[in-house]
Amino acid sequence: MKSTLLALALSTGFALAGALPPPAAPPATVPPPPSSKPAGSGFNYDFLELGWVHNDIDIVGEGDGYYAGFSISPVEHLILYAAWDQIWGDLADTRRLNVGAGSYISLCQDADIVVRAGFQWADADIAEVTTLDENAFVATIGFRLALTDWLEFAPAYRFQLADGDTYHSAIGSLLFDIGTDVQLAINGVVDDNETAFGAGIRYNF
Repeated sequence: MKSTLLALALSTGFALAGALPPPAAPPATVPPPPSSKPAGSGFNYDFLELGWVHNDIDIVGEGDGYYAGFSISPVEHLILYAAWDQIWGDLADTRRLNVGAGSYISLCQDADIVVRAGFQWADADIAEVTTLDENAFVATIGFRLALTDWLEFAPAYRFQLADGDTYHSAIGSLLFDIGTDVQLAINGVVDDNETAFGAGIRYNF
């Protein structure tokens, strides 16, 4: 009798245990929605560039020389820059210094809008007789475009106000990756007063 009751109790317990629902599964993880903000800039704005330049300026003729440029971005979206060039020509020797600040806005990982504004000082010794000294306000707006993993194109428009006269220039640069943090720069400028082109080496730090 006791064996019969024990067997009945065990069978009832097993039946009740089998009737219980299985443990609940953990809730599924829902991925967050994609961000509507553009990706950060894929370009570097901390660099030093040195190179050769040839130019043709209406009032001083043709010449060859060198240029040096420096840019740094101490915080995101802020650019500080300085540039110097010196040209020795048939009719004149010219020197120019540019300093200023700018900003960039990322459209996507491979495209930025870049704006800059600053001061330009220019000096020229013409035929060892006349000295030209000029101060100007200069502003540019342009793009940086990554065409491939190793090639960048940077077109821009430049506005210059000097002694009450305005000048409008088209600027273009091609940057080829040739090593770790090193690029070959091919530059050109065209406007009503000046045509210039050159090549240099840019070191990104």
